[in-house]
Amino acid sequence: MTVKVSVIIPAYNAEKVISEAIGSILAQAGGYDLEILVADDRSTDGTREVVARLAQRHPQIVLLDNAGAKGPGGGRNTCLKRATGEYVAFLDADDVWLPDHLESGVSFLERCRDFDIAFFNFDIVDYETKEVVGDWFSNRKAISRFRTEPVEDGFFQVMDDLYEALLGECFIHVQSTILRKSSIGGLLFNEAYRWGEDLMFAIRLFRDYGLKCAFNGRKTVLYYRHQGSLTDYSAPHALSMVETQIRLYEECRRYEKLTVKAAKTIDEKLLARHLLAAYYNRRQGRMRPAVRHVFRSCRYGLRTGQFLELAKILIRTPGALMAGD
Repeated sequence: MTVKVSVIIPAYNAEKVISEAIGSILAQAGGYDLEILVADDRSTDGTREVVARLAQRHPQIVLLDNAGAKGPGGGRNTCLKRATGEYVAFLDADDVWLPDHLESGVSFLERCRDFDIAFFNFDIVDYETKEVVGDWFSNRKAISRFRTEPVEDGFFQVMDDLYEALLGECFIHVQSTILRKSSIGGLLFNEAYRWGEDLMFAIRLFRDYGLKCAFNGRKTVLYYRHQGSLTDYSAPHALSMVETQIRLYEECRRYEKLTVKAAKTIDEKLLARHLLAAYYNRRQGRMRPAVRHVFRSCRYGLRTGQFLELAKILIRTPGALMAGD
């Protein structure tokens, strides 16, 4: 019997790139029964029309509409609720899989039935120049620090607590992840987060479901990096991303079974994110919220960086200290 795989693509204004993404799915080796679910997030360009034309030629493509603009997490949820495959894989509309991505992961999970998740490395490509600027695993310190046991064919089982590891660093990316659908039950992405929803999804996979995971250093995806990253303070979305991360870690902090180690990691993250939010606000001339974020960071410990950031704020706006809470 042919294995059925549900591929989930959230799409917004992707008319120029989504054909290549879908083409990379259709070109997958392995001969799987593909269910390609595309959730259009109220695009204002021709995304919907492009997908509809492709669906006419390829009946395995199913075009879905989000009930309102819901972001990537909401789009993935729209697809997850409709998915009928034995396995679930994710791809964004502007990225592509290499031909062996599905076969590498699904065949492993078929052979090793006690594993729930397989994930891979991938190349990071500059969207404008199409040059490879790095790879995911090289940028993830956790990957090299894991205690692992070899499984087979380049796959390694992670022996560490993956929930606590994810609190320290997001080492798993949905684009390169294949899941056994029966293992995740009704788990969905948190639509309240427009950024970081994939991290919270991964955290819950291991914290709430205790899934067994293996990874492989083989590169099976091309992930395109666009301008306006989190490290660019002028990017209009950068501050929103940091504020979302603060909300995410605050939610993790409220978990009733939190260990001492996990609490310490979360506090370190919250301190750092509040300081980063203070930095972004200061660079944008928003001194009152900058001061508030510095003061809030003090709830999680004291560091030299807090005094330095506060000094920089006061140099620019001496009266800003009165804005603190």
